[in-house]
Amino acid sequence: MVMVLMLAFSAGVMAHTAEEIIVEVLKAENEAFDKGTFDEWAGFWVQEEYASYSVGRAGFYTKVHSWDSIQANLQARFDGDRLVNDVTVNTYDVVILGNTALVTTQETAQISWMGQDMTTERTVKYLMEKKVGDTWKVVTADFIFTSSFEPSLQNAEMALNTSGYYFLGAGDLDKSIELLQLNTRYFPESANTWDSLAEAYMEKGDTKKAIKYYEKSLTLFPDNENAKKMIEKMKAK
Repeated sequence: MVMVLMLAFSAGVMAHTAEEIIVEVLKAENEAFDKGTFDEWAGFWVQEEYASYSVGRAGFYTKVHSWDSIQANLQARFDGDRLVNDVTVNTYDVVILGNTALVTTQETAQISWMGQDMTTERTVKYLMEKKVGDTWKVVTADFIFTSSFEPSLQNAEMALNTSGYYFLGAGDLDKSIELLQLNTRYFPESANTWDSLAEAYMEKGDTKKAIKYYEKSLTLFPDNENAKKMIEKMKAK
């Protein structure tokens, strides 16, 4: 009788609820992302065609469909200049429907981009998870940067930069350059504005100006590895 009770108690201690397992998985996924370990981070995802990843902020929304596209999109971010951040997940709200879980988290992150002063970003993240064996894996992740809707100089710079990239992606290089040039006038001490302008000129084929503005970005942020790579690439041609 004693043995039965001890086994029951032991099993109770060892057991985890599905909600606890899901939260543990998401914490580990966040840690892998923060460390910049792509392969480890990818292991927490269902790597199928139906996977998706989206980011929304004031004036900008993008969604990537299928694991192959997510991998191609985010691998570059892992390999490039990364945000310095200290993320705190404030809440986890988990709803389980059979082998599917819907999770909402509210997060606060301390972020510095290209040597800028640390700022606070607040996000709401909506995730869908699927039970795979004894664990759970992410199927979709949607990020909404709620703090981006608040008036601030950082958000103004980001909004103008995003607009420039919108036209860059649409193939209207002249409009993109016009907007990104305006951003360098408003925020001349931002390494990111010069880096973005350099990219637009590189896409246009104006190597001389692209190198000039990448070098300007480097004077403001010497650790801009993307700028170094692009300059080396263009000078090698």
